[in-house]
Amino acid sequence: MAGLALGATALAKVALGSVEIEKISIGSTELWAASHPISSMKMNRTTTQNLAMQSVYEKIVNMVAVTGTHPATVIVDNELQADGDGTWDLAVAITHSNTSSGSGVRVSRKRIGEGSYTVLQTFSTSGTFHTGVSGTITGVVVEAGDLYRVEAMHANFSTRDITTTTLTATAV
Repeated sequence: MAGLALGATALAKVALGSVEIEKISIGSTELWAASHPISSMKMNRTTTQNLAMQSVYEKIVNMVAVTGTHPATVIVDNELQADGDGTWDLAVAITHSNTSSGSGVRVSRKRIGEGSYTVLQTFSTSGTFHTGVSGTITGVVVEAGDLYRVEAMHANFSTRDITTTTLTATAV
């Protein structure tokens, strides 16, 4: 879809009187659509989630919006849902009890209109004593309606309790 411009100036909004136009089409061909900037969002879980299966990534559930610092946060089925178009830097972190066995966290995305998730990036630690894993993915292009979730795993021979989980999406 091409942008709409008046001379060399790109238009971000089009209105008839006080009514903003969302899109301009000829027949079924969309020529222009209003952009909706993405908001920064944050969700976390501060109660324990037990990961029972060794070396299998499990979705973190019971995520809660951190609306005090990120009032626009939208959570759908324990996943952040993008409220506009733009770019996010995604910071993810999990904590657990001290261990020398491996543990990992990853962020997965389901694009609007698609049925499956794609792993954006995996962060892991093993071989040294540690109490969590974290990482940041920069420059993630986001469309309104995309879903982002956190999954974690452990390499213990017994279960592992994830004690906290946080996913922060910062609009850039």
